[in-house]
Amino acid sequence: MAKDVGSSKKSFKKRPLGKWTLRLIAFFVASTLWFYVVNSEPIEVHKRVELHFITPENKTISNIIDWQVELTLKGARAFMYNVFESGERVEVNLTTYDYSSGGPISVRLTPGDIPVPFGVEVVDISPSQFQVELERELTKSVRVSPQFIGSLPDGLRFVRRELTPNEVSVTGPQSMIRGLEQIRTEPIDLSGLRNSGNVAVRPASPDRRIFIRPTTEHGSDELQLGVETPTLSFSFEVRPEHANITLTNIPVHFLASTKSFRADSRHVSIDVMASESEQRRLRQSDVRVIGEVPVGAEGRVDVPLRAELPEGVFLLKIHPEKIQVTIESD
Repeated sequence: MAKDVGSSKKSFKKRPLGKWTLRLIAFFVASTLWFYVVNSEPIEVHKRVELHFITPENKTISNIIDWQVELTLKGARAFMYNVFESGERVEVNLTTYDYSSGGPISVRLTPGDIPVPFGVEVVDISPSQFQVELERELTKSVRVSPQFIGSLPDGLRFVRRELTPNEVSVTGPQSMIRGLEQIRTEPIDLSGLRNSGNVAVRPASPDRRIFIRPTTEHGSDELQLGVETPTLSFSFEVRPEHANITLTNIPVHFLASTKSFRADSRHVSIDVMASESEQRRLRQSDVRVIGEVPVGAEGRVDVPLRAELPEGVFLLKIHPEKIQVTIESD
């Protein structure tokens, strides 16, 4: 029994590490040190960062300024990856400056004004000093009109177009807002419009000192670049300009739950409207007229017809609009 215990103890003796194991450990340690050294090496990067102004109550910026600053930052590579990559801004609180004289305010930015993480140094700010002029702020509602680029496809014209809402609230220096009666939307490309639909579009500010608010309410004293603007809806309907055409001898495809029925007619003619280019491409096989026989109907019933047409071709009328069908008892 004692012999078994001794042999068991012997089997648990530690064996010396093999040379390949030692090599792997050395490689891992060397790689870790290399990664640390490379990422600890200081580098310089340049970032363009937006300014966020907090203005005194009922005041707004009236002069033309640069709404961004360029920062030169220095730090270990590991700390520089995500600096100012998530839309962070540099805050400039104008309420801390003396503006009682009514003259321009000299703003000076220092490295302490820049919110950077630990391990990152602000080497340079450009511009680090600039002047800001304040003016009484005014907010009012103005009309919005759509701005178009391009042209409608050949032979099409608007039969309906509407911008909703067609008014927005704008805020800015009173000297600029007083005479402002209308602004335009961002460009809407006409070349891509077909049939009818809606296009989401934003109003475009005519000047960077004028800000478009989502509502007409005014209760914010924060002035910033990129303030959220409302999204408008441009709804439209386009139709061909040219004369109608008639397609004859179009077969009717009946959809029925029974095969025991007789139709008074199996062909119709249809009047459609299409541009000249669409008319040249249009074939009878492109048109499908469908009649759905009511489930459970008996005897003679009127089956209404509908048409499936290619894009850019508009239905005016089907002749006849209904076909009488006799359903026979099974």
